[in-house]
Amino acid sequence: MTAQTNLNQQTNPVSNADRQSLSNLLKGLQETDQFSYTTQLGPVYGFPVSGKGWSACLDLIEDSILNPTTDRPNANLDNLDSLVDRVIISASHFYSIDSITPTDPQKRALDHLVVSAPLDRNVADFYPKKKYTGEINTSVVYPGTYLTKTKNMGDGILFVFSYIYNESPRIPGAILTHTLSHQFFTIAFIPNDYSRIEFRVPKTIPKRHLAKAMLGVKNALNHIFEQAKISLNKTSLNFYKAISKLHADSAYGRAVHIVYNGTNTGSDVKFTCRTNPAYNARELEVNDKSNNNDSFECRAIAVRLDTQNASGVVRTEVGLEPNKKQWLDDAICPEFFIENPADTASLNGIINHVINESK
Repeated sequence: MTAQTNLNQQTNPVSNADRQSLSNLLKGLQETDQFSYTTQLGPVYGFPVSGKGWSACLDLIEDSILNPTTDRPNANLDNLDSLVDRVIISASHFYSIDSITPTDPQKRALDHLVVSAPLDRNVADFYPKKKYTGEINTSVVYPGTYLTKTKNMGDGILFVFSYIYNESPRIPGAILTHTLSHQFFTIAFIPNDYSRIEFRVPKTIPKRHLAKAMLGVKNALNHIFEQAKISLNKTSLNFYKAISKLHADSAYGRAVHIVYNGTNTGSDVKFTCRTNPAYNARELEVNDKSNNNDSFECRAIAVRLDTQNASGVVRTEVGLEPNKKQWLDDAICPEFFIENPADTASLNGIINHVINESK
């Protein structure tokens, strides 16, 4: 009798409840629209993946759970749940960060929120699927930010919120009283060292909703703290100084995007290329042939970082791109973005680097 036959005989059949959970997890994973990141992280969590599209990839993950084998010992529902969470909270986000210095009693109170903070069942019962995906509906959907999931992730405390907004349909012939409701998962994450709160908003959100969604998740978490009588001293970090420092540090990644600002004219000069692996915008110079005598300062930058994980070479991008008024008039950069981090350790290292460069 083979080892695989032994394993199959010893493994209990997947229950109907587990099959429903499996279906929900796979659907939620597909709704992330993060196929490349899923295939990157899948092996890290013990799953075989396919690069031939969502259908083949999800079928392979499902089969690895329904038909366990000795060469896939970690392909189970718990790890799939963790994989889906990681894709949702880490794939591609804008980050705004508040530094905190909680006392030991406050740390214990924060830990307790994972089990005590009340979820909004209207969206929590659907997670990781979205209840509102831009389809026309006639029910009243109240926009706002709603707590959807809490979890101790091992490396920190996770709060997943649903940011929901409505818009009028732009479909010819659609009844004007109907609305389209959209839902994005926004994140508050407190690392194990309790040094900060990371607020994360998906980079895929329409740009006009970024500030609203970021404010929404901050206010929603503050409300949870107030309900639990947790009073933290928070300082919002400004990443303005990191822009020039990352530009000057030629050893830190390869610049795929730089925006220079002319100090005399205020004109912008942009260098961008994300398709040529040899391109480095730091190596290009602005040649001002006018009579303006402009000198140019970097006001936005994005760099690629190459690392290695279980799935091969990973190209992570980190960027700081405040709008012109924020950089020029206000000297602030309230958030930065990270796309495609190799793993949680790599992500944490990038966040720490940006914070340190901001001082």
